Amino acid sequence: FQEKLEESREATEEPPEAGCDSEAEYEELEPRLKYHRVGQGNTDLPRILDKDFITCLAVHSKFICVGTNWGNIYILDHMGNNIQGRSLSGHSTTVNQISVDEKGEYLASCSMDERVIIHNLFNKKTYSTLKLDKPVYAVAISPNFAATQSYVTGDDRLILVEPGFIKKQHRVLAEARPNCGAIRCIVWANSLVVWGTEEGVRAYCLVERRSLTSLPRPATETDRTAAFIQASDEANFIAAFRRSVYICRIAPDPNSGRRVGQIVASFSFPMTVCGICGFGKELLLLSQKEKEKPQLHLVEPGIDTYVELAIEELKVRGFERYSPANFRFEQLRSEGMYFIVCPKDIICAQQRDRSDHLQWLLSRGKFKQALDDVQQGGSIGEFTAASVGRKYIDHLLSVGQFGQAAELCQTVLSGKEEWEAMAYQFHQAGCTSALARHLPKSKPQLDTSVYDLVLNEVFKTDREQFLELINSWPSNLFSVRAVTRVVAEDLSRQPNDQILNRCLARLYELSGEHEKTLSILLKLRSCDAFALVRRHRLHSHVVNKLPLLFNINRERTLQMLLDDQAGFSISSIISELSSNSGLLCDYLDAVHLKDPARVEKHADKMVELYADHARQKLLPFLRSSSGFKYELALALCADRQLTEETVYILARMGRRRDALNLLLDEQQFDRVVQFCRDEADPELWMAAAEAASDRPRLITTLLENSGSEVDPAILIHKIQPGMVVPGLRNSIVKLLSDYRVGTALTQGCATIQSQDCQNLIHKQIAFARRPMSVSPSSNLCVRCRTPLLADGEAPPDAGEAHLLLFNCGHYFHAECRQGSEAAAVADTDCPACAGMCY
Repeated sequence: FQEKLEESREATEEPPEAGCDSEAEYEELEPRLKYHRVGQGNTDLPRILDKDFITCLAVHSKFICVGTNWGNIYILDHMGNNIQGRSLSGHSTTVNQISVDEKGEYLASCSMDERVIIHNLFNKKTYSTLKLDKPVYAVAISPNFAATQSYVTGDDRLILVEPGFIKKQHRVLAEARPNCGAIRCIVWANSLVVWGTEEGVRAYCLVERRSLTSLPRPATETDRTAAFIQASDEANFIAAFRRSVYICRIAPDPNSGRRVGQIVASFSFPMTVCGICGFGKELLLLSQKEKEKPQLHLVEPGIDTYVELAIEELKVRGFERYSPANFRFEQLRSEGMYFIVCPKDIICAQQRDRSDHLQWLLSRGKFKQALDDVQQGGSIGEFTAASVGRKYIDHLLSVGQFGQAAELCQTVLSGKEEWEAMAYQFHQAGCTSALARHLPKSKPQLDTSVYDLVLNEVFKTDREQFLELINSWPSNLFSVRAVTRVVAEDLSRQPNDQILNRCLARLYELSGEHEKTLSILLKLRSCDAFALVRRHRLHSHVVNKLPLLFNINRERTLQMLLDDQAGFSISSIISELSSNSGLLCDYLDAVHLKDPARVEKHADKMVELYADHARQKLLPFLRSSSGFKYELALALCADRQLTEETVYILARMGRRRDALNLLLDEQQFDRVVQFCRDEADPELWMAAAEAASDRPRLITTLLENSGSEVDPAILIHKIQPGMVVPGLRNSIVKLLSDYRVGTALTQGCATIQSQDCQNLIHKQIAFARRPMSVSPSSNLCVRCRTPLLADGEAPPDAGEAHLLLFNCGHYFHAECRQGSEAAAVADTDCPACAGMCY
């Protein structure tokens, strides 16, 4: 169909603006039908039509039946070949209608010769014949004729012919009405029979044996041609007069419950209707104006209107000689086929399948939609993902969308030959660089010449992409040495080109010339050198280039040296970095942090390096290390006037007095106090106090910080008459204040201790006074392990010490305590708790 969106036009009912191409505003829709002419090529239908012309047609899934003006009936396949090789005889003049049962075994025909003939298509014989008194225009055979042996026909009456006891019975289903004319069309669907006359359409139920509905010809219809009828089942049928269309349904009446016919939709049509067929929820209408090409309309019916979705002019042979009465429109519902018939031609319209859909998409340039359809729905016929995809790629290349075409290759192409052919196609289009990133590296692996071709083209157009490719491609894909020569030759003309240098370095690496690769990377000051050394174990080649590596990246160089301790010896690195003590300090410090034992023998060197480049790390190193020589370290620190480090070394050497004197000479009195505390040596405190006699600030410092280590009286006696001691008053005030605070703390502690003792004594007394539960018959003597009183024994008299009970819970007979070693224990003590009874 040549599609148009008429629906939106009718909804707005506004004409397009002046100068606007209204057709361009609507997107072309895909046709719903495809067409072919029955009898094309070397078939029998053209020869039949050379000497006769068609008057009616019946269709079946196995064949089509053509009735002609000379009374012949031909059984043809759908291509137009005569299946039986001859015609069915029996009629002497025009065949008006043909009807075939569902199985395709029997055929009924009627003619102007007033006869109805039933043909057996198996034995090609006439099954039965019915002679009426008038020309017969319509006949309908039972869908299950083999079982029912019945058919419906008539002149101006509707007659059901069915088997009788002896002969066939002719039962009149409907009598003729005045001026209604002959029955022109009959349709039989299950138990429903629908027929049309010049005056209207009627429906009859064979099961209920009654009329279901009557549809009169509209008053607006001036043409008295009988209606065209199609019935999809026993509950639905459509009828079309020349300019009116009705959709009817057989359903129970809400009041009576009996089945009746109801009009569910109707509309007027502006063209002269020649036939009607159902098309899902839509309708196909065949129309013609006198001596013009017939048209097929696809319409969507409403309750009282319609929307025309599409229209197609049909190229029928000899259309200019025909009127609407010369056309027929038949439907083969099971196959989705429609036949447009005129005296000299048969056009078959068929619902389009996926192949037609894909072909239409491709013809309209909708390649992506076609490819998506094939990928989701699977291949069909010649349309596979590969074939459609290649057409899409060809289209993209033709419009210059090279990147999208290259991406699509990964989805579409699979075999080696396909990829190689596509590579040469991209090369011819001058867009090899677009495909380069998408070429497969394996499965399949292409010929080396293909990769060489791609690299050569990319090298000419995009050096950065060339570098990306050689970095990602394995060396077995392309001719490494040949490509290396090309790059080296180009680099000789542009020696400072960064990209070319990096390309050549990568190619040297692929060819195994790692030293050349390293040399180029170092020249470029590239951090890739570190990865190269790690990959190919080039430690021996970089030991003499360590300063250069440090300049490239200090942290990564240190990390490389630390990570591969087997490849780099500390001695060789010290030797190489001896001229750059700063780098050597960083290296040894990093090793010391990771594994102090490895640099223990280089401790003297580290002391010197720390002293020169990392003063803040020297003292922690001196405290943690024992491998350095004290004398060398002392001389070095003293030479550089590193007082704190010198004091620490002197202390470790046992020369505490020298260390104290150094601090005193430097007048670092706060550090003097800290040093004395750290060493915890009373002699150092006394030495410091002795040195205070001529150092007034030291007196103040000791008074404020020495605490109980130095008697304040000694310090005060060191003050000579007339000596100015800065801050002395504040120091003495602080000393006295501290003394008062100390005294208060001591008194407070004594008070708390006294209170605690009293509380504990009270608790002890309360514990001693608490009652004890004693059962003389069950509690045992600790010494003899017998009950305190035997059963029936009377308690002792008052004043007689017979039993001894202790607050600890132990019990004794008095004689047991006196007659044992427990008697040596004081009377107030428990022998058991004293350990004398065990």
